[in-house]
Amino acid sequence: MKKNSNGTRKKTTKDIDGVIYDVLIVTVPTGSDSDLDQKYPVLIENEDDGIANSATLDNLIGPNYGAETIPFYFIYRKPLSAPTIESVIPAETSVFGGHEVVITGKDFRAGAVVIIGTVGGIPITDVSIENNGTIIKFTTPPTTMVVGDKAVVVQNADFGQAVLEGGLKVVSYPQVETIFEETGEEGAGRLSVEGGQKIMLKGTGFQEGGQRLSSQVIEQNMLIQHKSVI
Repeated sequence: MKKNSNGTRKKTTKDIDGVIYDVLIVTVPTGSDSDLDQKYPVLIENEDDGIANSATLDNLIGPNYGAETIPFYFIYRKPLSAPTIESVIPAETSVFGGHEVVITGKDFRAGAVVIIGTVGGIPITDVSIENNGTIIKFTTPPTTMVVGDKAVVVQNADFGQAVLEGGLKVVSYPQVETIFEETGEEGAGRLSVEGGQKIMLKGTGFQEGGQRLSSQVIEQNMLIQHKSVI
């Protein structure tokens, strides 16, 4: 039996132990009861008819199982639980990571994994399950997320899964390193209350079209200059 995945597909690359590999992320087609526990090889077919089969050792890059290279298959499993997600608090985090997020819902079980994003999602295994399986807590990972609205997935070890589309918004994390005069001279600290001065900011995480300059940054810099004059 052959099942085609013609839905969402995404090709990217990944560095594993210093080697760059192609990564193809696909949406798994819906299975039926007759598919349960069947072993389906994974076939990759290029536009020029080149084919790789996960059941053919010559098509595999190994070792993939300890020191051995073995064939692998996709197997449909029937979920034994039915978790649900009611809320994600807070509903916003940054690409910097390090924020604690609390998911409330039902039927979260030991061994559950939280996944941020459904296509090429980021799995988080270090989670805390509390209050009789109605709360999951985790910390957002650093630097691996990308900006945008992300689905939040809770997947139990028995394959029961809950999805909250757009449950977590990931925003950028710009940081200012240095403030320059318009001429390029470092230390633009003396700003007129009338405004109109042009300055340059050096840092990371700036986005095209960014227009807002934090008044706190300006006030702190003016305060430092004021103290130095005193």
